Amino acid sequence: MVKIIEIISSEPPCPKCKATYKIVEEVVRDLGIDVKVEKRSATSREVISKYGIVITPAIAIDGVLKIIGRVPTKKEVLDLLSSS
Repeated sequence: MVKIIEIISSEPPCPKCKATYKIVEEVVRDLGIDVKVEKRSATSREVISKYGIVITPAIAIDGVLKIIGRVPTKKEVLDLLSSS
């Protein structure tokens, strides 16, 4: 089953949100795994109804918030993708 990684960010994306997206993309590329990375706006009705109000940047994997309000390290993203 393909994992879905949602990067929840402000609109327009702030520097921390851009950094988070870049780190996730690099880890996914390095691992060569089959995932779908989606950008989501923190102010969209869909995101608010699913996760509530979140501090950006945030990362959700398969519908579960994993990181909120900070830029993760590559190791954190790798560990999250390996464990979920």
